Amino acid sequence: MNLKSFSIFMLISLISACSDGMSDSEDKISEASEDMTTEEVQLRECASSHAMVGQTGELSTLSHSVSGTATIVDDCTIEITNFNYDGGGLIVQVYAGVDENYHPPAGFAISENIFGTRFVNQTYTVQLPTDKTLDDLNGISIWCSDVGVSFGDSLFN
Repeated sequence: MNLKSFSIFMLISLISACSDGMSDSEDKISEASEDMTTEEVQLRECASSHAMVGQTGELSTLSHSVSGTATIVDDCTIEITNFNYDGGGLIVQVYAGVDENYHPPAGFAISENIFGTRFVNQTYTVQLPTDKTLDDLNGISIWCSDVGVSFGDSLFN
C-alpha cells in the first residue's frame, strides 16, 4: 500500500469511528445512572448579569442520537436538559462557538470527554473555562474533536 492509499485509509477509519455505525466501542459504553448530573461536581458560582442568560436552543440530531435543550443558566453555566447521547465516537465533548463554527481555535471545549457515557433524557451541566465568557459564543455542539464533526448542535436565541 503506498503512502497516499494509506493516508486515505486512515482518514476513512477516523471518520468511521465518529459515525453512527458502532462496533467494539458499544461494549465500552456505560449506562449513566438516571439521576446523574454534573451537580455532583462542585460548580463555581457565577453572576446572572449577561444578556444571554435564559436563552435556549434545541440540539439538532446529526449523529449518535444527540438531542436535548440547552439553556444558559448564568454567566458561566449551560445546562442541557432531556439530554440524549448514545456514548459513541472518539473524544466527544460539549464545545462552544460562534455562528456554528466549533473548530478550534474559534470553538472551545466546555466539558470533559463524555465518550462512553450514555445519556437518556438526563440533565448535564457544564461551565465555561475561566478564560471564556458568554461573549465568546452563541451556540454549542456535541463535538467529536478527533475528526471535527458535530453530533448535534444549536444556536442560542
